Amino acid sequence: MVFAIDGRGLAGPQRGIARYAHELIVALGAAYPEDEYRVLTAGARGTRRVDAVRMAATGRPRVEELVGGAAAVWAPAPRPLAVGPRTGLVLSVHDR
Repeated sequence: MVFAIDGRGLAGPQRGIARYAHELIVALGAAYPEDEYRVLTAGARGTRRVDAVRMAATGRPRVEELVGGAAAVWAPAPRPLAVGPRTGLVLSVHDR
């Protein structure tokens, strides 16, 4: 199965949520090597023409389409994103 990961917040030092996301991505890859994990990074939107990707009601391109298709999208932290109606969404919420 193909999963998309919103990795826009993973650039820079591996602290806090970025470290959590990195460690979980590594653990998922080790535990489920038959699955594919496609990480959307900052600037990825510019790698494809936005008009070639269907836009959601928010006016944002859908994450699963930006990465070439995915059954579900994981957002390690709340950030603005758009996901299609047939794509699962997993959102991690962190509390202090």
